[in-house]
Amino acid sequence: LSGCFWVPNSASDYGYVASWGFYTILLLAMIGGIISFQYNSGFGADLAKFSIYYGIWNLVPFGQLDGSRLFFGVFWGWIFLTLLYIIGLLFVVV
Repeated sequence: LSGCFWVPNSASDYGYVASWGFYTILLLAMIGGIISFQYNSGFGADLAKFSIYYGIWNLVPFGQLDGSRLFFGVFWGWIFLTLLYIIGLLFVVV
């Protein structure tokens, strides 16, 4: 059974695995934005806002957060996601 499962062995593997959580949170924020735009719903706006806030908090490279795994594993991926979250924050704030 050892060949059936993929196990990350390096820092870059952990970084790529951690990046999928950030992409999922961005997808959730986009779904919230679509709900907010389509139905003029406060729930969709709150979903988008809190998804972006949670993602930004999780991007901080501190301790065992996914941001530190991404920062030390795949640095350019961390920069790319940070720019995406800054753009998302601008949309949420404005």
